[in-house]
Amino acid sequence: MMKTIKAFVIAPLIMTLTACSIMDPLPHKKGPSVQIMPVTNAVSVNADSDHIEQSKQKLMIVVQQLGQQIKTQKVMLTWYSSEGEILKHFMQSYLQKMGVSATNVVLEDLSLRYNPLQRFDFTLSVVDYQVATADCKDNSIDSFYQTGNGCFIESARWNSMVNPEKMLTNDANNQSK
Repeated sequence: MMKTIKAFVIAPLIMTLTACSIMDPLPHKKGPSVQIMPVTNAVSVNADSDHIEQSKQKLMIVVQQLGQQIKTQKVMLTWYSSEGEILKHFMQSYLQKMGVSATNVVLEDLSLRYNPLQRFDFTLSVVDYQVATADCKDNSIDSFYQTGNGCFIESARWNSMVNPEKMLTNDANNQSK
């Protein structure tokens, strides 16, 4: 009888202690949040006989302004009419002279799709990707390792400058002795 009472008392006690020792007492640290946002630069021009030379000049100026983006990102050339195709050929040769790889030039022919609202004959567009990070609040002496604000790395960097000996793990301390 006494053995069954001990078993009923000791078994739940052991299970409770085991469950408590398995739990992670430290909150998980969140890393910095990073968002990658596409930014599209585009210029649309007319290619009729009255505007063709102005359009070529404008396109060359835009390509010069975009500089490194044009050489490293995908460039999309879209034409909406047979006149726009003339500008497509012009831009293909101009981009090739600028050193843009033919694999980075994407061609899109929309001249066969009728759209009465289409105002331009040709569009050059470049999509660039920019990285945006969350703004971290300034650290204070008592705010090391804050969780939830995405600034753990910055907080750890600050702590390593103030107390570098605390940044070493126990394993690293034992190995150096």
